[in-house]
Amino acid sequence: EELTALLHDCPLRVPGGLDAGEGKVNVLIQAYISGTPLRASSLVSDQNFVAQSAGRITRGFFEIALSKGWIGLAVKALNLAKMLEQRLWATATPLRQVGGLNEGTYAKLEAARATRDALLDMSDAEAGALVGHPR
Repeated sequence: EELTALLHDCPLRVPGGLDAGEGKVNVLIQAYISGTPLRASSLVSDQNFVAQSAGRITRGFFEIALSKGWIGLAVKALNLAKMLEQRLWATATPLRQVGGLNEGTYAKLEAARATRDALLDMSDAEAGALVGHPR
Protein backbone atom coordinates (compact mmCIF):
# COMPACT_ATOMS: atom_id res chain seq x y z
CA GLU A 1 0.00 0.00 0.00
CA GLU A 2 1.07 3.58 -0.63
CA LEU A 3 0.92 4.54 3.04
CA THR A 4 3.40 1.79 3.94
CA ALA A 5 5.78 3.02 1.24
CA LEU A 6 5.45 6.55 2.65
CA LEU A 7 6.31 5.24 6.11
CA HIS A 8 9.64 3.93 4.81
CA ASP A 9 10.41 7.30 3.18
CA CYS A 10 9.74 9.34 6.34
CA PRO A 11 12.81 11.26 7.51
CA LEU A 12 11.70 11.00 11.15
CA ARG A 13 10.84 7.86 13.09
CA VAL A 14 7.11 7.15 13.44
CA PRO A 15 6.51 5.69 16.92
CA GLY A 16 3.98 2.86 16.82
CA GLY A 17 4.01 2.68 13.03
CA LEU A 18 0.74 2.66 11.14
CA ASP A 19 -1.14 0.55 13.70
CA ALA A 20 -2.57 3.63 15.39
CA GLY A 21 -4.36 6.63 13.89
CA GLU A 22 -1.65 9.01 15.02
CA GLY A 23 0.88 7.01 12.98
CA LYS A 24 -1.05 7.72 9.77
CA VAL A 25 -1.28 11.42 10.70
CA ASN A 26 2.47 11.50 11.42
CA VAL A 27 3.28 9.91 8.05
CA LEU A 28 0.95 12.27 6.16
CA ILE A 29 2.44 15.35 7.85
CA GLN A 30 5.99 14.24 7.06
CA ALA A 31 5.02 13.53 3.45
CA TYR A 32 3.37 16.97 3.27
CA ILE A 33 6.45 18.79 4.55
CA SER A 34 8.73 16.72 2.30
CA GLY A 35 6.57 17.45 -0.73
CA THR A 36 6.11 13.77 -1.52
CA PRO A 37 3.47 13.34 -4.25
CA LEU A 38 0.56 11.05 -3.38
CA ARG A 39 -1.30 8.88 -5.90
CA ALA A 40 -4.37 7.75 -3.96
CA SER A 41 -7.09 10.38 -3.90
CA SER A 42 -8.19 9.33 -0.42
CA LEU A 43 -4.67 9.97 0.92
CA VAL A 44 -4.53 13.34 -0.85
CA SER A 45 -7.81 14.33 0.81
CA ASP A 46 -6.64 13.07 4.22
CA GLN A 47 -3.31 14.87 3.83
CA ASN A 48 -4.98 18.19 2.98
CA PHE A 49 -7.24 17.93 6.02
CA VAL A 50 -4.36 16.95 8.33
CA ALA A 51 -2.06 19.69 7.01
CA GLN A 52 -4.69 22.42 7.45
CA SER A 53 -5.57 21.22 10.93
CA ALA A 54 -1.95 20.76 12.00
CA GLY A 55 -1.09 24.31 10.95
CA ARG A 56 -3.90 25.77 13.05
CA ILE A 57 -3.10 23.50 16.02
CA THR A 58 0.62 24.32 16.05
CA ARG A 59 -0.08 28.06 15.84
CA GLY A 60 -2.49 27.59 18.75
CA PHE A 61 0.18 25.73 20.73
CA PHE A 62 2.55 28.59 20.01
CA GLU A 63 0.11 31.22 21.28
CA ILE A 64 -0.68 29.24 24.44
CA ALA A 65 2.98 28.52 25.20
CA LEU A 66 3.90 32.15 24.63
CA SER A 67 1.13 33.40 26.92
CA LYS A 68 2.22 30.97 29.66
CA GLY A 69 5.89 31.98 29.29
CA TRP A 70 7.00 28.54 28.10
CA ILE A 71 9.59 29.85 25.68
CA GLY A 72 11.18 26.49 24.82
CA LEU A 73 7.85 24.99 23.82
CA ALA A 74 6.86 28.19 22.01
CA VAL A 75 10.00 28.05 19.85
CA LYS A 76 9.38 24.39 18.97
CA ALA A 77 5.73 25.04 18.11
CA LEU A 78 6.68 28.06 15.98
CA ASN A 79 9.34 26.07 14.13
CA LEU A 80 6.84 23.29 13.40
CA ALA A 81 4.22 25.81 12.26
CA LYS A 82 6.76 27.39 9.91
CA MET A 83 7.73 23.99 8.48
CA LEU A 84 4.08 23.21 7.79
CA GLU A 85 3.41 26.60 6.23
CA GLN A 86 6.53 26.59 4.04
CA ARG A 87 6.43 22.83 3.32
CA LEU A 88 10.14 22.77 4.04
CA TRP A 89 12.12 21.01 6.77
CA ALA A 90 14.00 23.38 9.07
CA THR A 91 17.29 21.71 8.07
CA ALA A 92 16.66 22.16 4.34
CA THR A 93 18.08 24.98 2.27
CA PRO A 94 15.52 27.68 1.41
CA LEU A 95 16.51 27.25 -2.25
CA ARG A 96 14.37 24.09 -2.29
CA GLN A 97 11.32 26.35 -2.43
CA VAL A 98 12.59 27.89 -5.66
CA GLY A 99 13.40 24.57 -7.33
CA GLY A 100 15.36 24.04 -10.52
CA LEU A 101 18.47 22.48 -8.99
CA ASN A 102 19.33 18.81 -8.89
CA GLU A 103 19.14 16.83 -5.65
CA GLY A 104 22.95 16.61 -5.37
CA THR A 105 23.28 20.39 -5.33
CA TYR A 106 20.66 20.72 -2.60
CA ALA A 107 22.43 18.00 -0.59
CA LYS A 108 25.77 19.86 -0.85
CA LEU A 109 24.18 23.14 0.24
CA GLU A 110 22.49 21.46 3.20
CA ALA A 111 25.66 19.62 4.20
CA ALA A 112 27.54 22.92 4.22
CA ARG A 113 24.65 24.52 6.19
CA ALA A 114 24.80 27.49 3.85
CA THR A 115 22.26 30.11 4.86
CA ARG A 116 20.53 32.41 2.41
CA ASP A 117 22.54 35.39 3.67
CA ALA A 118 25.82 33.49 3.41
CA LEU A 119 25.03 32.54 -0.19
CA LEU A 120 24.19 36.15 -1.05
CA ASP A 121 27.54 37.31 0.38
CA MET A 122 29.53 34.75 -1.65
CA SER A 123 31.16 35.47 -4.96
CA ASP A 124 30.24 33.34 -7.98
CA ALA A 125 33.46 31.36 -7.57
CA GLU A 126 32.83 30.68 -3.87
CA ALA A 127 29.25 29.55 -4.46
CA GLY A 128 30.37 27.35 -7.35
CA ALA A 129 33.11 25.77 -5.23
CA LEU A 130 30.56 25.11 -2.47
CA VAL A 131 28.36 23.00 -4.76
CA GLY A 132 31.26 21.46 -6.69
CA HIS A 133 30.90 23.51 -9.88
CA PRO A 134 33.77 26.01 -9.83
CA ARG A 135 33.96 28.50 -12.66
